[in-house]
Parts: sequence; structure tokens; C-alpha cells
Amino acid sequence: MKDFLLFLKNLIYNWLYCIFNPLSSCRYIVIEKRITEIEKIQYAFGIWLTAFMLTVSLEIPIFSFFKVEWVNPKFYIPYLCIGFIYMILVCACLHFWLKIFRIPSKLNDTFLIYSILFGSFSPFILLGMYPLIIKNYFILKVFKEHDYDLMWLFNNLKSVNNDIDNIFVIYISMPISNIITHIISCSLTVLFCLFIIEKYNCAMVKTFICVTFSQILFLLPPLLLLKIFEYFVVLQNLKLN
Repeated sequence: MKDFLLFLKNLIYNWLYCIFNPLSSCRYIVIEKRITEIEKIQYAFGIWLTAFMLTVSLEIPIFSFFKVEWVNPKFYIPYLCIGFIYMILVCACLHFWLKIFRIPSKLNDTFLIYSILFGSFSPFILLGMYPLIIKNYFILKVFKEHDYDLMWLFNNLKSVNNDIDNIFVIYISMPISNIITHIISCSLTVLFCLFIIEKYNCAMVKTFICVTFSQILFLLPPLLLLKIFEYFVVLQNLKLN
């Protein structure tokens, strides 16, 4: 028990260090600390593990409100696997396109940099997406209430959206939360590019084009597919009564 608490304490400490010092923590951990390749992977997974635990904890109120059986292994195992696949896919894609643009990326370093910046801040991004998640879960609930009738949903999606938007909290909070989420995401992307430039000593314009190009054209389709799988898992575990 004592060892587990110490492990948990170290995870939280490392996560907080990355939150309050994103660029300096990248510089220290990736460049100055000179840790082994295995330690880099362990550190990155530690950040993601902490972020996953915090993210799921923040989602529990939504799951409970919509009566999603989040304690069911049929829900949380595929749900966490989708999050894991998302993490690996994004890092592999970024590494691949950095190589395409002749930026000497090392997979473990790029994985660690992405984990420190995006992984550590993912719970805050989730908070910014709270209204959108609630709105989408309302749509899933209505969809299930009508026996998974895609044609009905297609024909009535506008009215369903209007009904949800009429909820005061959603109507007020969604535009604000969308702006905040985009600011955080864009800021982290800029920090990621700046540190890639510092780490690999590459041109600024080329790096920004590479990261933007890979995110918009090549990451968006598979990530949308993963989001569909995620909502399918939620839909299957959403109870109407």
C-alpha cells in the first residue's frame, strides 16, 4: 500500500510539474536529464496514466447523469483502449510527418514531448468540451429512444439540436467553452512546434507547416472514426430507464 501511494504521489508530482512548467519541463526531461529510452516511455505513459485517471474522474458525473454503466468492463475497457489508440496514433502520425519533412524526429522523444504538452493538459481540454459532450450525449439518448433509427435522426437532427440548445446552460456555455478549448489547443500546438524546433534544430516555417498539415489532413479522419467508436461504446452502455 505504501509503495502504491508513493507511485501515485510521483505520478501526480510529474503531472503537476508538466502543467506549471510545460516548456521548461520539456527542456529538462527530454534534453537536460539524459534519461534512457525506456525511462522516456515510462515517463510519457506515467503522464498519460495520470491524465486518463483525471479525465475519467471528470467524465463520471456525465456518465452518471446519462445512466451510462461506466463501472461495466464492457464499457471502460474499450473506452480506455480507444483513448490509448488515440494517443499512439497521434504520436506516430506526427513522428511520421516530421520524418517526411526531413526533421530528424526520434519516436520516443516526440512521444515524450507530445505527452508532456498535450497529455498533461488533456483533462483541461476535456473540461472545455463539457458542454459539447453533454449535447452529443443528449443526441445519443434521443437516438436510442427511437430504436437507432438513423433516418429519423437525419430528418430531425436540426429540431433535436434546437431543443438541446434551448437548455440555458448549453446555450450560454458552449460558445465560451469552444473558444477556451481552441485557445488551449492552439497554444499547445505552438508550444509543441517551438520545442520541436529547439530539440531537432529545424526551420520554424517548415515545422509549423508539417504539424498543421499532419493534424488537419491526416489525423482528422482517423480521429473522427475513433470518436464514432467511442460514441458507439457509450450508446451501447446508455440506459434509458
